[in-house]
Amino acid sequence: MAVNFDNAKATAVDHALDAPLEMVIGTWAPPDSDESFDLWRLRMEEDVAAEFRTVGQRHVRQLADAEIIALDLGFTPDDERVMRLPIAEFDDPHLVERILNPGGLAYFNLEDHPSVAFHCFVARRNGTRAGFLHRTSTIAVARRNGIFAVLANNVVSRLETDVLTFAPSVELLLEPDSIWISNLATFRSLFRTMPTLVQGMQADLDAVTAHIPVDNLEEFRIACSRDPKMMAKLANVARRPYLANLTADRIRQVIQRYHLAPEVLNAEGRLVHNSTPKRRWLILRILDDSYLESLMTNLHYEANSKLPVN
Repeated sequence: MAVNFDNAKATAVDHALDAPLEMVIGTWAPPDSDESFDLWRLRMEEDVAAEFRTVGQRHVRQLADAEIIALDLGFTPDDERVMRLPIAEFDDPHLVERILNPGGLAYFNLEDHPSVAFHCFVARRNGTRAGFLHRTSTIAVARRNGIFAVLANNVVSRLETDVLTFAPSVELLLEPDSIWISNLATFRSLFRTMPTLVQGMQADLDAVTAHIPVDNLEEFRIACSRDPKMMAKLANVARRPYLANLTADRIRQVIQRYHLAPEVLNAEGRLVHNSTPKRRWLILRILDDSYLESLMTNLHYEANSKLPVN
């Protein structure tokens, strides 16, 4: 049963946002670490904190107005729905606790940690703790590929310091007892190696291959596990109502009609995954019924891109 982000909760988080904010930076932990992420903190000037405060207040209002549903890895919520995951069902509750208590973290140094996974500003007041997280590949402006300068008083001066850029949006709201997920792709991307997502992906893979076998199954599984977008597409396919009616003959007809790579289906009627950039999505697109024919133009399209298929 979903728990709403009610007015009382929204008011408490709003009040917490009035307190001084703290910025947490998450970087990918090294492979031999017991943690998923290394955490760091940054100080913020009040004018910068005020902008994040506005972002947080806007997100709180959106949560209060949203329909709250339980986490469903096979469903992509629209802007009016937010998924809630109880911390008791999250594989790494210690991570959330570390983020929501940033006081003891070391300060972030961009030169030592250029690869950033997320930034999260944290509000704490009177027992209320909330972290407003955004997934990011980097928060630094790459200075090596351009000329960066500052314009002041009609004079252009060379920029001698690192510049950090932060997204003005929130994708996950962290609380001690819940994660509120506005962007499921971000959740998948950050936590794709956690047992809950790995087990869910395996269940989706089993559901699909029970009807249509994949010859090089382990290679296909690894490809899906490493790409959150492929993982999401697999989850969608596993829930398609037509899946049980798919046959090798029907797939072969699609391959021939849309001039797809014939080697994607072997002579035994088993799909064959190809990990090259142009072919790695082909199995999922076929199973997701992504190839269409326009009645207006008589052209064949790949549904997501609307690119013609020759």
